[in-house]
Amino acid sequence: MAKSNLVGEVQKLAIPDLRFQQTFQNAVKKEARRTNERPETQSDKQGHLTASVICKVVLRDVIIMPLVQGMLWTGILIAMKPWLRFMVRQGQLCGHQLYSLILGKNLIPKRN
Repeated sequence: MAKSNLVGEVQKLAIPDLRFQQTFQNAVKKEARRTNERPETQSDKQGHLTASVICKVVLRDVIIMPLVQGMLWTGILIAMKPWLRFMVRQGQLCGHQLYSLILGKNLIPKRN
């Protein structure tokens, strides 16, 4: 029976970074094509990658868009806070009423 070398097997597995690499490459290619779109270069489907194209994509996709999305999400949560607080309170009241209906006693005794 041959020994299985787990360490060797794990080192052979290459796990690609699928989250960002392909989207970033597609965005760079698309921006390069858009930047180099001229009537005389219509036959060339590939754009030329320049530092300005890469900087534009990095600024847009890595810095500006996550910042805008975070600000919008935070604004939505701040705007929904009173409604969420009301829904939590209504759920607590409904739970207390259901508990007293089933067991016939109050879950939280009243203070004197």
